Amino acid sequence: MTSNTTTSASNATSLIFLAIALVIILFYLAAAWSIFRTAGQPGWACIIPIYNTIALLHICGRLWPSVVVVSAASHSGCEPRHQHLRDV
Repeated sequence: MTSNTTTSASNATSLIFLAIALVIILFYLAAAWSIFRTAGQPGWACIIPIYNTIALLHICGRLWPSVVVVSAASHSGCEPRHQHLRDV
């Protein structure tokens, strides 16, 4: 009987975390949709990952080739030059 109680408690906890995650995701989508629409971009652009970044760079006034620079820098494995940045 303890096994059933543990399983149902685990299932309930999983459902609670799933519900919280869905609320957070929906809040993010609503906020991002509003930001994109306010900036004159289509709202659905916040859902498409790569197009999302390009549209955000356009909103910020950056050129889309900045995506290449940003992604190359983040995936290059570069170490920060300053010691205080390495300790973070």
